[in-house]
Amino acid sequence: IKFFLEIVHIDFGFCDQQSCVTGIEFYLKSYGLNLHMIKKPLPETKNKINCFWCSWNRRKEIFLLAGKLGCSKVALGHNQDDIVVTFLMNIFYHGEMSTMSPNLSMFKGEFNIIRPLVYVTEEETKKYAEFKKLPVKNCNCPYFNNEQQFSYRKHIREFINDLEKYNKFVKINVFNSMKKIKQEHLV
Repeated sequence: IKFFLEIVHIDFGFCDQQSCVTGIEFYLKSYGLNLHMIKKPLPETKNKINCFWCSWNRRKEIFLLAGKLGCSKVALGHNQDDIVVTFLMNIFYHGEMSTMSPNLSMFKGEFNIIRPLVYVTEEETKKYAEFKKLPVKNCNCPYFNNEQQFSYRKHIREFINDLEKYNKFVKINVFNSMKKIKQEHLV
């Protein structure tokens, strides 16, 4: 199978450009890969800025670039923890059982979103990055890291972490439950 990789970083101004991207760009160039940098302010909204607004706009920029480059797949880095958090957020705050699909056709088949890390935990990702000495930098999201604003995503992550103090299998059990649905025991 022939394929090519294009790597993109969307910066809405939350990162210190030098520390956030320089190491990653150098690492990618060592493998002959280029980093597409899209730096622009996060569009204004009538509502408060939240994770969904930022994510939606980031994906929009990625989709536009994918279209320009003729990409048929867009790989996103969501891991197992992200899938579990989204699943619980949708249950608690939207009254539905859904999460992010690992393979989703978009725009009438123009391309697919794939999430190759859905079976990998955030902890495993961190350990791998440390083992490979990858130049990982965390950007400072002013919304997620703001103690004055309530973040549903942050709240659910903390909830899961609290539950794991009593049962270390909580996260994997929630993840596995998405594949073991007993229709006869549901309303």
